[in-house]
Amino acid sequence: YTSREEISNAIDIIKKGIKQKELLPKDLTDTLIDACLYTNQSSDVDLLVRTSGEQRFSDFLLWQARSVTQF
Repeated sequence: YTSREEISNAIDIIKKGIKQKELLPKDLTDTLIDACLYTNQSSDVDLLVRTSGEQRFSDFLLWQARSVTQF
C-alpha cells in the first residue's frame, strides 16, 4: 500500500468516468476523490499516531490525514 498508488487509482477511476460520460470534469471534488479511495467505506481519520517518533506520514493515508492537525 502507498498513498500515491491509492490516489492514482482514484484519479484513474474518475478519468474513466469522464471518458464514459458518467462524470463531467466539473464533478471533480474532494468528496468524489474520497469516494474513489480504498478507504471509502471507513470513517475519517481522527488521529494518526506514529509510534517511532518520526513526524512524517511516510506515504501512509496522506489524503485521509490531510485535515488532521499536528499538536
